[in-house]
Amino acid sequence: MKIKNSSEQDTDTRSEIILIGPVSVGKSTVGKLLGKSLELQQVSMDQHRLRYYAELGYTEEFRENIFKMEGILTGT
Repeated sequence: MKIKNSSEQDTDTRSEIILIGPVSVGKSTVGKLLGKSLELQQVSMDQHRLRYYAELGYTEEFRENIFKMEGILTGT
């Protein structure tokens, strides 16, 4: 992305935006929209996150059960 500094010269800049938040709030959607608007590449970290969680015993079945329970985890 090119920007103009105070002396009106083109300057290369590196722009990174990191979106952090709960599951299913729209981080990926917002990231895609920002990437398109700012002409930046959007990189999803989902696969990295899922591998990490799998090491801790988090499975796709567990995730589906959470959504079936409307995202509510209880001690019962």
